[in-house]
Amino acid sequence: DHLLRCEEIATTRMQPIMDAEISQLRALVKLDEKRLEKLDAAATSAIEATVGEWCKAWEDQVMEMDDAQRKQRTGSNAFPPLDTSKGENPKSHQIWKDSLAQVLSEAEIEDVKQRRADRRRARSEALAMLMVDELEPLVGFTAEQRKQLKDCFAKAMLTLPERYYAAQANNSYYSLNPLQLFNHLSGIAESEVLPLLDEGQAERWEGVTPQSLAPNHQSSRGKVDGLEFPPPDQLDAVEAQRLITNYIYLRAKDYTRNYRAKMEAMVAGITRIAQLEPEQVALLSTAAKGAAQALAKDEIRNFEGWARQNLQNVLPADLPERLKNHNQPNFSSQRSTAELPILTSTIDRVLSPEQKKRWAAELEARQRWSRDCRLAILMTEIEKIVILEQAKRDALADLIGSALDEYQQELDSMFSFKWHIQGYYSMVPLSLISDETLAEALDKDQVRLLRGRTPGHFDNMIENLKRNHKERKKVEKKK
Repeated sequence: DHLLRCEEIATTRMQPIMDAEISQLRALVKLDEKRLEKLDAAATSAIEATVGEWCKAWEDQVMEMDDAQRKQRTGSNAFPPLDTSKGENPKSHQIWKDSLAQVLSEAEIEDVKQRRADRRRARSEALAMLMVDELEPLVGFTAEQRKQLKDCFAKAMLTLPERYYAAQANNSYYSLNPLQLFNHLSGIAESEVLPLLDEGQAERWEGVTPQSLAPNHQSSRGKVDGLEFPPPDQLDAVEAQRLITNYIYLRAKDYTRNYRAKMEAMVAGITRIAQLEPEQVALLSTAAKGAAQALAKDEIRNFEGWARQNLQNVLPADLPERLKNHNQPNFSSQRSTAELPILTSTIDRVLSPEQKKRWAAELEARQRWSRDCRLAILMTEIEKIVILEQAKRDALADLIGSALDEYQQELDSMFSFKWHIQGYYSMVPLSLISDETLAEALDKDQVRLLRGRTPGHFDNMIENLKRNHKERKKVEKKK
């Protein structure tokens, strides 16, 4: 019974791997029904063989155990290790390799390898652009540093797990987490990243916190460093309230510190780009501190209300453990720092016309980077499903880019902050393009595959987007 259960679970885990593999091959090679049937049969055989060999190896291990260990390792909820990233993967089985060699021509196999490598490289560059864009307000880069860091980050991104590069099976989606990507870059920070930064930038890089990079409206693990927990027998209602208040205070310090870091990066950027005098830097720094306090204020108020509501009914004895494992949402403000009167008025008053012109040009360059980053993320999400020739890729990129530019306000207002890194929403801009227009850029099969990945309820969502866009355009026309 144990081996049968293991066989069933292993098959369930391996089936999505081969579903995704065949989906990729359909995107890379024009497969008729006959060849597709052969690949489906080969995938089934590869799964059965891989599962069978894995189960036999596990059975041999079980037979070598003593009775007590065997009973423990084959219990009702026991399941042996299964590492599909290594040999226990049907894609690596000889049956699958031999079948590919029979179904595909040598030229097709070589083309698949090359196009997969090209697609992976493009995706790694898109992820690198994303991290430059995420870190820009926290560190502040020059135009040259953006290019250098993109190349540096892209190499590191190539070692990410396959889920960052392959379409998920069963129409599921995988969202990007900037914090995870930043942690992935930690291995190259000292040797490759910090040498590209000046002293102030390096200090700000090392000051990046999980809260400053956690996706908006997603949870991050609570911070309890600095909290002092009294012995359980001394934890009464009064002590519990003290703990909650201190917890909120620590989080408030995080919010304030994050915004101060962003303001410091902005001041450093303006100083560098506009070549400010010391007196100008001093005035701008004072305004930036006020802006940081203003930005943090709303988040602190939201978090305090949320924390007290979620913790008020926790028993005092249970509070320390609850705080250590407390998942907390981010109430990151979407308000642009450039729109804060305390900051904009100071910039307008302190900078000369020429200095303001230089800084405006830098802001435009950053906006172009963000726009290009968003387009690269969306295009490489699409190319998880269909791999395009350069001409078709350029044509589709023009369509997606136009949709982004035209519906930018509606997309940002209807969806959560950083919606473009949430895999589920990656098909929204594509859904704004009509079938007729899409057919002018792509083949019929490519359109079918892409539409097949679009969730059914997107129709209402797209209808609302277009209606809001139409209303906005009417208002703008009246003005």
